[in-house]
Amino acid sequence: MTLTAEELLAGGALTHVVDLPADLLNTHGGGPGGQVILRPLTVRDLQRIGKAARDDDSLSAALMVQQSLVEPPLKLEQVTQLPAGVARFL
Repeated sequence: MTLTAEELLAGGALTHVVDLPADLLNTHGGGPGGQVILRPLTVRDLQRIGKAARDDDSLSAALMVQQSLVEPPLKLEQVTQLPAGVARFL
């Protein structure tokens, strides 16, 4: 089945609930993990990120996480303070 342009573009409006494992969150006493809501990045997002980050791969990665994270929303400075394991998982 061939997709229509509308069907392809609709994917950019989706959100996904992602379960973070407890061991990534450093919860005391082995508490439960948690959830975040992510959205897919669009070509426009990637173009902006590429322009803003230039040749800085770490800034590019942080901007990707920041732009895709719907809930909870984080500022770029907060994203750069995430534990590496959480950022990598996202």
